[in-house]
This record gives sequence, C-alpha cells and structure tokens, in this order.
Amino acid sequence: MNSKEVLEQALALRPDERFSVVEGILRSLDEPDTSLDAIWAEEAEKRLRAYREGNLEAIPMREVFKEERKHNKSVSECQKFRAWGESLD
Repeated sequence: MNSKEVLEQALALRPDERFSVVEGILRSLDEPDTSLDAIWAEEAEKRLRAYREGNLEAIPMREVFKEERKHNKSVSECQKFRAWGESLD
C-alpha cells in the first residue's frame, strides 16, 4: 500500500478516527532516535573541545538573537508580500 492509498483510506474514516490516526503518526515522529542523540552529543563534545582549545570562536547570544530577529523579519516580509500577491489573483 502506498501513501496515496493510505491517505484515501484515512480520509474515509470518521473525524474521531482520523484524529486517532494523525495523533499516532505525530507521536511516532516524536520518538527519540538514540543514534541521532549520540551523533549530536559527539558533535557537541567536539565543538566544546575546539572552543576550549581556542580553535572555535564563540558568538555572543545577543548577536545570535539579533540575527534571528533579522531573519524572521525578512521571512515575515516575504510572507506578507506573497499573501498580497495571491490576493490579487
């Protein structure tokens, strides 16, 4: 059975049954992946070691948040422009 067939069958269910299916799928995506956890833990250790050895420069959180706000503002402006353009159709 392919994903299209699964979707068609799911859409034929009652709303409460569809909710149960969606909830089960979302829960399956939230399950921890120990192999990924191990990879990220190793990466964090390498970065910390590099920082302590002076091979990696730290970025102050203030700068990180400043960049994030700039990025989110530009994304927000693009979304507004796109919505405006779609309203013209």
